[in-house]
Amino acid sequence: MQKLELVGFRSPALAADLDVKFSGSADPEVLRGKRIGFRVEWPSFRVFCEELDRYFSEHYGTTDETAWWDVTSEDDNPWVGTTAETAAGLRTEEMATRMTSCDVGVFGLAACGSCTEASVADFAVAFKRGLPSLVVATQTFIDLSKIRAMALGISPLPMVVVPHPFETLDRDVIRQIARDKAPEIAAILSGQLSANERVSLVSTGA
Repeated sequence: MQKLELVGFRSPALAADLDVKFSGSADPEVLRGKRIGFRVEWPSFRVFCEELDRYFSEHYGTTDETAWWDVTSEDDNPWVGTTAETAAGLRTEEMATRMTSCDVGVFGLAACGSCTEASVADFAVAFKRGLPSLVVATQTFIDLSKIRAMALGISPLPMVVVPHPFETLDRDVIRQIARDKAPEIAAILSGQLSANERVSLVSTGA
C-alpha cells in the first residue's frame, strides 16, 4: 500500500475551527469508492482533470460517476446576465448544491487574476461546508491564491502547483503532469477524508 506525505490544512469539520496538521502519511485507500467533483476553468485544466480522473479510478478505485462543473459554460452557470449581488448568491447556492453529490473536490485553474479569485472562492464554499478539496494553481498565482484563501478564513491553503503558462502546453504534456501530480493530490484529499472521519467519531462518541 502506497503511503504519501500530507501537507497541513484547516479542517472545516472541527466546530472550534482548530488547526489540524499531519506530519505522518496519508492513505489513498480511503478514496476507494469515492466520487470526485471537478470545478473546471480553461480547456487545458479540463484535460488535466480528465487524466486525473482516469488515474484515480485505476489506482485508487474512485467511482466512474464523476461530477463536472464547467464555469465557462452558460448551461452550468445560472447567474449569467444577473446583477453582481444576485450572481454571488446564486453561485454560492449552486456550489453548495453540487457539493452534496461529491465526496472530494478539485478546483481550478488558478492561472490568471480573475480565475484565481473565482477558483479559490468556489473552493472556499465547498471546503467550509466540509468537502475535502483543494485548489490547483500555476506557479505565477501561488501567492494570490494564498492571499485570497486567507481573506476567506482558510490558511494554509490545500493547493497543488502546476507550471505557468499552462494553457499553451501540449495536451500530452498536460496529461503527464496530471499523472505526476496525482499522488500529491491523493495525499491531500485522503488526509482530509481521514481527518473528517476521526472528527466525526470524536463528536459522536463512537
